[in-house]
Amino acid sequence: MYHGDDSFRAFSTILDSSSQGIETDTYSGIGSCYFIMSDNCYYTASVGGTYQTQLEEHRGWLSALRRQSFTSIALSPNGWVGTATANEVQLSCLEGKNLTRNVGVDVRVRVEPLLKGDSAETIRDIALSHNICAIVTHRRVIVYEYGRGTIEEEQPLFHQVIDEERNWTPRSVSICQRTEVRRGNEISAWIAVGGEGVKGVRIFQCSYHAGWNVRSMAMVLRCPRNSGLIKSAGFTPPNTNFLMVFGLSTTNQIWSWNLGRRVYEESANHELNAFWYFDGSSGKSELQHRGHITSCSFVISPSKSLYIFCTVNQSHGSQMERSFLVPISPFSRRTKVPIGREILCGSVTSTGSLCVAVDRDQMSLVQLKEGSGAELASVELLRSWESPLTKTSPECPGISVMIREYEGRLEVTAVDRKGHIVRVDVHVRGLRAPQPPLEFGPSASTRVSEVEARPPSQIISELSSDGAICGSGSSTSS
Repeated sequence: MYHGDDSFRAFSTILDSSSQGIETDTYSGIGSCYFIMSDNCYYTASVGGTYQTQLEEHRGWLSALRRQSFTSIALSPNGWVGTATANEVQLSCLEGKNLTRNVGVDVRVRVEPLLKGDSAETIRDIALSHNICAIVTHRRVIVYEYGRGTIEEEQPLFHQVIDEERNWTPRSVSICQRTEVRRGNEISAWIAVGGEGVKGVRIFQCSYHAGWNVRSMAMVLRCPRNSGLIKSAGFTPPNTNFLMVFGLSTTNQIWSWNLGRRVYEESANHELNAFWYFDGSSGKSELQHRGHITSCSFVISPSKSLYIFCTVNQSHGSQMERSFLVPISPFSRRTKVPIGREILCGSVTSTGSLCVAVDRDQMSLVQLKEGSGAELASVELLRSWESPLTKTSPECPGISVMIREYEGRLEVTAVDRKGHIVRVDVHVRGLRAPQPPLEFGPSASTRVSEVEARPPSQIISELSSDGAICGSGSSTSS
C-alpha cells in the first residue's frame, strides 16, 4: 500500500449520506457535491430498432487494402464518430443520417509530423467531446474544434510536444466536457493523456468563453507500481460536480485520483498521487495473465457507493476473473457481473443503475439493484441482443460504445476498428429521464459544511493510517 491524498475520506462521507440529493463541501477540495440517484426500480427491457452500417474508408492507400483496422476510434456524446489512421483523422456525424447506408465523412484533418520526414511520429489515439477532438501522436497532443464544417485547412486550437526529451511516449487520450458550447456560456473541459511509467497520466485543462483556450501546463497524475502503459482513462459521470479520474494500464492495474479544485490553480503543473489502486493481476499465474481488463467506467450505484465497472476478456483459456464491479471502498467486496467471457468493452448510464457490455457476438444490458449499506443487492442481466463487431487483439479490442439516455429508453451506439457501426434502441420500462449535467468549475457555488471542520480521523476512522485504498485481484468476490 502506498500513500495517497486524503480525498477519499471526505468523499466517502458524501456517498454515505442518506439523502437522494446531496450537497456538501469537503476540506479536500472536492467542492460541493450533488448527484441524483435513481429509485429502487426493477426495470424490464426490450430491444427496439437496430441499425447496422459502415463508415466510408479513409482515402489513399487504405482504400486499396480492404478494411484494414483503424489506429483509433472514438464516439462523442452528441452523435459523432471519429476514426484515425497513422496520419489522418475523419469525423462523421450520425445524427440525421440514413443508417441503412454507408456513413460519409463530414470533417477531415491531416496530421503531419512535427519534423518533416519523421515517420516515427504517427497517431496513437483520438478522443471526442461535444465540441473538441484531441489527438495524441508519439510526441504531441493536438486539439481541434469540430462540428462547424471542415477543419482540414484550419490551425489546431492547441498543440504541444509532451516530452522534449523523448523518454515518455503517449498511448491514449480521453476528454471530459460535460456540457455543449452554446452562445454566452462558459464551460471547462479536461484532456487526459495516458502513457508509460510512474508519471502515467497528464491532464490538460481547456476553458471556453467566446472561444477555446487550452492551458499549456499539464498536471501529472502519478501511477506507482506502473509496469505498463495507460491504455485508457475516464472521468466521473456528468451529473456530479466533483472530478475524479481513473487510469487503466496494459497490465491490468487501475489507479484513481481526485482532481478537486487543483485543476484551477495557476501552478497546476504539479504532480498528484493516486488515492486508490487496484491490481487485477496480483498473484495470478502466467495462464491468468492472458486475460485482460478491456475497459473501465466509474459507477455511482443506486446504493450510493462508488465503483468501477471492469470488463474482462478471458480469451485463450485464461482463468482470470470475469467482468466485475470493484468498489472504491475498504468495506465492500467485488461483485461479479453475469455476462460472457470475452467482453470487449462496456459503458454505464449516468445514474449508475444500468451497464452495457459488448462482446463479439452480442450486447448485454445489466441492472444494478439497490442494496443496504455499501453493498449492491444484486447485479442482474436484463437483456442481450445480437451485435457482431470485430476485435483487433485480446489486449486492445478496439471497440467504443456510447449510451444516450432518454425517458423510457436508451440509445446504444458501438463502433469497431473495421468501421462497423451498430445502433440499438432499448426500451426500458420505468427508466426516468436523465438529470442534466452539472458544470464543474471554479465559479461553482460552495458553502461551508460541518465536514470541513472535522479532522480526517473522525470522518472515517476505519481507513488505513496513510489514507490510501489498495485492492488486489485476490480479494473475495460476491
